[in-house]
Amino acid sequence: MTADVATVVRSYLRAYEARDRRAFADLLAPGFRFTSPLDDAIDAARYFERCWPGGAGTTFRVEKLLVDGDEAFVQYEARRGDGAPFRNVEHIRVAGDEIAEIVVYFGSSAGEAEAEAEVRALIECNAKAVHDKDVPARTANNAEDIVAFDVVGPLQRVGAPALRRRAEEWFSTFQGAIHWDTQDLRITASRDVAFCHGLAHIRGTGSNGAVDMWIRSTVGLRRIDGRWMITHDHGSVPFDPETGKARPDLTP
Repeated sequence: MTADVATVVRSYLRAYEARDRRAFADLLAPGFRFTSPLDDAIDAARYFERCWPGGAGTTFRVEKLLVDGDEAFVQYEARRGDGAPFRNVEHIRVAGDEIAEIVVYFGSSAGEAEAEAEVRALIECNAKAVHDKDVPARTANNAEDIVAFDVVGPLQRVGAPALRRRAEEWFSTFQGAIHWDTQDLRITASRDVAFCHGLAHIRGTGSNGAVDMWIRSTVGLRRIDGRWMITHDHGSVPFDPETGKARPDLTP
């Protein structure tokens, strides 16, 4: 029993690391439930919708694997790409050769300097995604409950699907690349929460001709399951109180 449970746990980690969704799904028992500090006994469908997309590039180094009957505790150090490592503990309940339940307890080993570097890299990746008009890359770091205040209406957009639609619509109005350059980026980051602001210069050829404008950009982030996710995205331009019109023509 001990060897079988340990094998199932290691197979689960390998499937996640390889991004092999079929192999991962085949390991889940009917009625599978997943719980974390941010998820309350969600089922497999909700798990794949909410948690699976954020795991790309993750590698694991198992530090401890303790088995008792059909249950196991695994402690591992994980890393996503070039990001700082983080350490999780998972309680896994196995039924036969399938996983019936996973409960994750997570944290991070990143300090403030590492957190700031990670956030800066995320902002730079988002700018590249805008340049390439790559919707999946631009929205990959949006939290499911993200709230966005845009330079255009409506007053707010709520939820990752709304932000994906907005990115698709905006990118489709440009011919060729969109140049997005951030100036005076200031980042304040702790282990799990970060805030940054700066000025963004947007240039390109839109449906109505050349676009060349500066906006004010503010981004709020939280570390979710060891990964930085954008929870608030705010872009705005000043307005002229005398005319009531926006001033996208202003420059630093």
